[in-house]
Amino acid sequence: MTGALQEADWEQLGLTVLSSDADRTLVLFASNDEMAEFRTRLDAYQRGAPAGQKNAPYNNFIGGIETIGSVEPRDRIGIRFREDGLVDMADFRDGEAYLVDIEVWDLGERRLRERKLDDIVRYIEARGGEVFDQYIGPSITMLRARLSGELVRTLLTIEEVASVDLPPSPDLVTSEAMDMVLAATPPLNEVDQAAPVIGIIDSGLNAHPFLDGIVVGSIAVPEDLGTADVWGHGTRVAGIAAFGDLRAQLATGELRRGSRICAAKVTNDAGSFDDRRLVPSQMREAITRLSEEFGCRIFVISLGDKKRVFNGGKVGTWAATLDELARELNVVIIVSAGNRGPRAGNRVEQGVTEYPDYLLEANNHLLEPAGAMNVITVGSIAQGEGLDADMADDVRVRPITRPNEPSPFSRIGPGLGGGTKPDLVDVGGTLIFDAVVARLRGGEDRPSAGVLTLNHNYLNRLFTAGSGTSYSAPRVGFSAGQILARFPGASANLVRALLIGSAEVPVEASERLEMLGSEAIRSVCGHGLINLQRAGFSDDARVTLYAEDELPLDHFAVYRIPIPEIFQIGNTERTIRVTLAYDPPVRHTRNDYAGVGMSFRLVRGCEPAFIFEHYRKRAEAEGPFPEMQDRFNCKLEPGPKAREKSSVQRASITFKRGIEQYGDSYYLVVRCESGWASHVDRQAFAVVVELLQKAEVRLYERLRQRLRT
Repeated sequence: MTGALQEADWEQLGLTVLSSDADRTLVLFASNDEMAEFRTRLDAYQRGAPAGQKNAPYNNFIGGIETIGSVEPRDRIGIRFREDGLVDMADFRDGEAYLVDIEVWDLGERRLRERKLDDIVRYIEARGGEVFDQYIGPSITMLRARLSGELVRTLLTIEEVASVDLPPSPDLVTSEAMDMVLAATPPLNEVDQAAPVIGIIDSGLNAHPFLDGIVVGSIAVPEDLGTADVWGHGTRVAGIAAFGDLRAQLATGELRRGSRICAAKVTNDAGSFDDRRLVPSQMREAITRLSEEFGCRIFVISLGDKKRVFNGGKVGTWAATLDELARELNVVIIVSAGNRGPRAGNRVEQGVTEYPDYLLEANNHLLEPAGAMNVITVGSIAQGEGLDADMADDVRVRPITRPNEPSPFSRIGPGLGGGTKPDLVDVGGTLIFDAVVARLRGGEDRPSAGVLTLNHNYLNRLFTAGSGTSYSAPRVGFSAGQILARFPGASANLVRALLIGSAEVPVEASERLEMLGSEAIRSVCGHGLINLQRAGFSDDARVTLYAEDELPLDHFAVYRIPIPEIFQIGNTERTIRVTLAYDPPVRHTRNDYAGVGMSFRLVRGCEPAFIFEHYRKRAEAEGPFPEMQDRFNCKLEPGPKAREKSSVQRASITFKRGIEQYGDSYYLVVRCESGWASHVDRQAFAVVVELLQKAEVRLYERLRQRLRT
């Protein structure tokens, strides 16, 4: 299809939609060979528009069809085989044996699928193949077998077969780490005593050998909670904030901690908030004390109100308090988006078959306080398929995700007024479908499905694992610590701008969500996954410029961006990306939540004096402002209407032809607009501009020479 998939229309024609893919391909099953109603519509469309009408009958439906054809044998080759280079029938060799998972289309009644699976099993065994396992669920029908190359080629031609693929690959590193003893662990690095401090607002923090020397202090709010982490959640979050990707570090044989840690315990030993304290009051006291007592400038809050789903209206008092604190204390606050079990009970199998569609369900939106405006909200992507060696041979256990696809439990945006939320995603684990116990399982009981981290009771076991946005949020906290270590004097706005400016939505996530629309990608993944190298450094063909500043209300600033000649000429792809971060005053009782607004424009081909005249306020007697031609105003994407709803705004423009006619200087106009916050005189902000050229050029060196002159 080139247009909408029109699934309902196909169903009305008696055709069953068996699958839909990211490239807008539909696989349809016809219960008979006639397809009379479809042929009637096709004939009417081919006769053209009737007299007096503009379009042919059924234009919206038939006109959206690009091609129609039979499912070919190569279409049934699974993604794991294709990744290994087996993309055609001829690639399966006669003298080689293949362990495969065979899936049969969901053709309707269970008895029909049972009969077809029995036919396939008898055929395989009659041809010398071995069948090891079978599974028939409400909609999934599979078997595992060892086949010769010739037999694989034959099965690829059977119409009822949906796919033939390699079994999922198990995660061996996590399984091995769960049984690791202290004497066998790699050595730990020393952390500079001036390193940034990350504050964990959670269930407390326990001692652990891997945290020795980096914990600067712990508090409890209220004090009678004590600081011990009985629930265990806080220590798990702290382990990720300290190490980042602990699993990858264990695999390389080197353990490196990135920041120091402090903690505030705000939940009781059962993981619930204290009955006698208001959550906003706890948050203010905890964050203020950690900031004042330990110099903490980065906070991770992997907690949420599971009874308050953000519906796009006003945020709650918890979120508003965090927004106020981020502005008042100049700190980076990172919040998890929240989790939701997508399916349970007799619908549990839909966790596999309806992924990723259920991510967009109305009750899967962010949990309070993830809708906050001045914080970084983090969703989750999967590290892989989530199977371990014990489960890899069981066809009844099925993965839901591939690496870098959205986690099945991750909650989605958008944020206030349709602004981009979550801001970022990072690895938070996945879920797997286990037909044996008839439920979806995460890292808590199948570690390979989760994120590896520190166990709060290290005498029992050094490591544990879990699945959830609780574990993707501290990954972003780790990255924020790395940026603050590189730029110790950076404002919270600059840290946010550098992190979000570096992010890209993983290709795997985009492909998985593409058929649900571009808004689905933004609502699930936000700006994407941080690239730390890109956030903290320039390289030969990519240069990052930044500024921290403040503006009086209803004023603007103009920044000159030097454009070297090498960036202007030729047909290589070049991109300018702009990221603006600010922290407006907020009031949660108002529909216009932010008391100050900011925006930016990128202008080319104009003199600074003209730009100032165009944008400045003018007295009525001065007449209209001078008009600026459209070609001088760079068409940044996303446009102003979409990006200006957020306190971190990012947009880009890509050139594929020469732009030398616009000169060697572009100008970034940053505007500050007053709102209800009349008590505010000035608004602080940070802006990051990246010039990227997809060619082997020495852009960085040319730009440095230009700046020196």
